[in-house]
Amino acid sequence: MRRGLLRGRRRPIRDEAAVQRMQHFTPAKRRLVSALPVLLLLAIGSTTALALHHFLFLRERVWESRTTFEAAEAVRRDLAAAEARQHEYLLSGQPAELGRYWQAVEEVRRAVAYLAGRTAGDAELSRIVARLAALANGEIAVLDRSAVSQAEGDAAGAMRLATTEDDQATRAAVRREVDGIESVIWARVGNDRARERVAAAFAYVVLALGVVASGAVVVLLRWILLGYAEAQAKAVEEELQERRKAEAALAEREAAEAALRGSEEQFRTLADTIPQLAWMADASGSLFWYNRRWFEYTGTTLEEMRGWGWRAVHHPEHVQRVVERVQHSWDTGEVWEDTFPLRSRDGEYRWFLSRALPIRDADGAVVRWFGTNTDITDQLQAEAALRLAKEEAERANRAKSEFLAAMSHELRTPLNAIAGYVELIELGIHGPVTEPQLASLERIRVNGKHLLALIQDILSYAKLEAGRIAFEIRELNVAETLLGIIPLVEPQMQKKGLTWDFLSCDAHWSMLGDRERVRQILLNLIGNATKFTDSGGSIEVSCSTDEQRVHLRVRDTGHGIAPDRLERIFEPFVQLERHLSESSQLGVGLGLAISRDLARGMGGDVTAASTPGVGSTFTLTLPRSLNGVDARLASGERRRKRRGRPDSAEPGEQPGSA
Repeated sequence: MRRGLLRGRRRPIRDEAAVQRMQHFTPAKRRLVSALPVLLLLAIGSTTALALHHFLFLRERVWESRTTFEAAEAVRRDLAAAEARQHEYLLSGQPAELGRYWQAVEEVRRAVAYLAGRTAGDAELSRIVARLAALANGEIAVLDRSAVSQAEGDAAGAMRLATTEDDQATRAAVRREVDGIESVIWARVGNDRARERVAAAFAYVVLALGVVASGAVVVLLRWILLGYAEAQAKAVEEELQERRKAEAALAEREAAEAALRGSEEQFRTLADTIPQLAWMADASGSLFWYNRRWFEYTGTTLEEMRGWGWRAVHHPEHVQRVVERVQHSWDTGEVWEDTFPLRSRDGEYRWFLSRALPIRDADGAVVRWFGTNTDITDQLQAEAALRLAKEEAERANRAKSEFLAAMSHELRTPLNAIAGYVELIELGIHGPVTEPQLASLERIRVNGKHLLALIQDILSYAKLEAGRIAFEIRELNVAETLLGIIPLVEPQMQKKGLTWDFLSCDAHWSMLGDRERVRQILLNLIGNATKFTDSGGSIEVSCSTDEQRVHLRVRDTGHGIAPDRLERIFEPFVQLERHLSESSQLGVGLGLAISRDLARGMGGDVTAASTPGVGSTFTLTLPRSLNGVDARLASGERRRKRRGRPDSAEPGEQPGSA
């Protein structure tokens, strides 16, 4: 240790003749002889420093001139970029290009401001830069007016502003001013470089003289050997200082190690309190520490788990996969994450989500790994139970739909037979029929039709639920479709004493849809309006279009629907209170649900808006056909999705009731 500390200090002089010569010098002579080389060195050093200072000053001026030259070039370049961005915007008219133009203009302003700041202390360049700034601002003003004209839609005016002779003259003037700045700068750079070469040559000469003088000083100092005793004292002092520094460094290291041990103890205490299993591994992946929760869960010890001992608590079917994946992270330094079961002290395996992060040093090298294992068994069991419940619900829903379809089909057959026998009795096939009997038969036929319509609604809904309805999408004329509905609904509205108005539509408007399904939806919407509008009210059917859609609206002056029930009316088996309608045959609440499903199956929708006490408006929206039949829709069947599975509809079914 002592030899190491003294290795760098000055060695004592062992030349006895030199020591004897030193004894003949009086203190006055020593000071005089000592001052001469010092003065010589000071003179040479001062001269060299002045030469170098002048050289560096000239070099700094050359650098500043180049920086000013680059700033002038930046103004020229940024103006050209702004002009290019403006032309791109004038040609494309895109808002993104306008944003790039404004950004280029800001770059020009910053370049001009930077150039002005660079030349603020130079009268000649300041005048040129002032003219350049005025010309650049004028050019920017012309560019701004042209860009604003383009943004306001005046493309021709914008192009004229961008190509005027004044604009071209301004650009030429800008280039001339930049050229003027560069000419002044290059002239100065030439002068400064010439002076720089002279200063460098002078510095080299002075340095050469300094080397010669230094040699002379060395020879002189060897003869007089001044300061030997002072050197010895200084060496001892330096040794003491080095020893003090070593002792201080040792104390600091011990304090840092103590602080580190305290931090590690705090970390271990914190890690022992978290609910997860935690562990640490070295850079190679060998585990050397586990928290208390790990030992409590696994019932193991650190000696058993050290290194790769953790494999003993892994499930045999998963351990190889886990080892391969974690080894990949050890080798690559990637974050590790995996899910696997771990055996508890009771032999039970529970699933854990495990993660490990690399801890790196200042150079980015992995020094250790910190990982955790989180018990997710309860979560996985809950997810499994949820999936099972969902599957059971889906099976029950399918069974319900199949039952409804089967029941509706079986009920429709005897009802059709009843209707047939009623007609036979009315025709007198089985003997004369009296007027009271005819009235009774009419009531039987009306109620049979109503019951058949209810069954048809249930059958349609079941088919929608089962996804067994297909659509024949084709181009439909909007006006013709509405005109075909009028004869079917007009008797009902006349019978109830309602006024109606079918507003005419443009004869050229077309939409895409299944003719029978569109007819079924419109009959349902108009039928609902008729049912829930009191005598003396009115019904209005209208249409409108936008770029993509056709909107068919049915507006009534009925009782209206409360806002909290507006969306619920589209749910299956939901209907308004029966006291709101004068009809005794309200259906089962499937009409609107079927109508919305059919509309969505054709790429549209059914929506409602209502004000209680004023009335309601139901809107059927379908895709608009602009240029004939949409080939993609006409070439095949369009399938729809409802509640996570495809639904469809079959042609030829009767429209349902609300």
